[in-house]
Amino acid sequence: MNPDIEIVNWLNKQFDEDGDLKSITFEMCNYIDEEIGDGVKSEKSHNLLKAVRQDLQKIHLIVDKMNFFHKQSLSNSQDEFFRDSIGFSTIPTYLGMDIEYFFVKYRSIIDYSIDLLVEFYPELKKKRYKLEDKMNYLHDVFKENEFITKMILSTKWFYQFKEIRNSIVHNGASCLIFNESGNREILFQIYNTELTELLVDNDYYKYNQNVYFFRRIYVVYMAYLLFYLETLFRSIIAKKKGIQFSKVEEKYSTNLPEIPIPGFKITHIPNQSAKVLLDWTLDYLNNLDFKDKSFLSDNN
Repeated sequence: MNPDIEIVNWLNKQFDEDGDLKSITFEMCNYIDEEIGDGVKSEKSHNLLKAVRQDLQKIHLIVDKMNFFHKQSLSNSQDEFFRDSIGFSTIPTYLGMDIEYFFVKYRSIIDYSIDLLVEFYPELKKKRYKLEDKMNYLHDVFKENEFITKMILSTKWFYQFKEIRNSIVHNGASCLIFNESGNREILFQIYNTELTELLVDNDYYKYNQNVYFFRRIYVVYMAYLLFYLETLFRSIIAKKKGIQFSKVEEKYSTNLPEIPIPGFKITHIPNQSAKVLLDWTLDYLNNLDFKDKSFLSDNN
C-alpha cells in the first residue's frame, strides 16, 4: 500500500468515537512527571512539549479560519470586510498568508521535537549536528521497527517541508491561491522569486498539472507529523526505560485519574479544535477511488 494511504489511515484511528483527537504529547509529559520529577531538565522538557502543543493548536486554528474564510468566498453575499477598495475579494490573499504560516509552524514543531531529543541524547548537542544529521540519527532510535523507519525516514515529507519553509522565510517564496469561481477546494502552489514551483507531489494531490488541493496536502502532512512525534516520544521513553516500544502506551496512558469535568478527556484534544482535520481526513480516504490507480500502490 502507498505510504501516504497507510499514514492517513493511522491518523484516522487517532480520533475516538466522539471525534476527539489523541493528544500527541500526553505520554511524554506523563513519563517526565513520573520518572524525572522536578528539576531543570524536567522544566525544559515540559516547555518544549508545551511549544509543540501550542503550535499544533495554532495550526488547527489557522486551518479552521481558512475553512471559514473559504466558505465566505463561495458566498454570493460576501461581506465587504472581505473586499478591497475596487471590490475584489481579499480572501485569496489571506489564505495564501495562512498557508505560509502553516509551513513555518510545521517546521518549528520539528525543531522543538529535535531539541527535546537532544535533552535525552546530549551527544547530539556536543557534535553540533545540523538538523538533517539529527533526523538521520533517528535511524538508530527507530531501528527496531521497520514500519516506523519506512514511514518516517524513508519518505520525502520532512525534506519537502524544510525546503518550502526555508524558501518562504529566507528567500522570498510565497503562496499563490487559485480562486476558481464556485470551487469548494482551496487550490494553491508555492513559488520562489523565479516562479519555480516548490511543491511537487503525487497526482492525487493535484487539481491540475501544477496546482494542489490544500485539504489533501494538509491531511497527509499532518499525519506524517503526528506519527513522527508520537514515534519519537515513545522511542525515547522505551529506550530510557528499557521497555518494548509497544508497551509505552499501556504504561503511560492507562489507569489515569478521573477528571471531574463532564466530557473532558485528559488524553485527547476536543473535537471542536480538530474537527476540520477529522472531516478532511475522512474526505481524503473516501476519495481514494479515482482515475490514477497507481497511487494506491507502494511504488510512489
